[in-house]
Amino acid sequence: MEGQASFLLGDELEEVAGQSLQAAKKLADRIGELGGVVTADPTLLVRNSPLGEYSIPDSTRDVGVILGHALGRICTIIGEYGAFLEQVRGRDEISHRLVLDLLKEQVRRESEIEAALA
Repeated sequence: MEGQASFLLGDELEEVAGQSLQAAKKLADRIGELGGVVTADPTLLVRNSPLGEYSIPDSTRDVGVILGHALGRICTIIGEYGAFLEQVRGRDEISHRLVLDLLKEQVRRESEIEAALA
């Protein structure tokens, strides 16, 4: 980030990155508990991601552009978490609760960004 965006969003983005790593660890732990294989292979992370190709905002200076980009990503994550919850409802209560908590955090973040953009 550059300019005003760096000043206004620097700490927030660092906090979000930390929270995202915590969420990833929770999901990886649950996958391991279920007997799945957890990998750090970046090619698999990108291939399996619901976010599509890696992208960055069109501007690294404009706070609105950066937040709009983040909002689009968050909306995708919210949709994926919702679809997952439908699949595991009544089948895997532990995974359901874990992802529901993660979903709540993303919805809160979505509301904060929408308020900032308004």
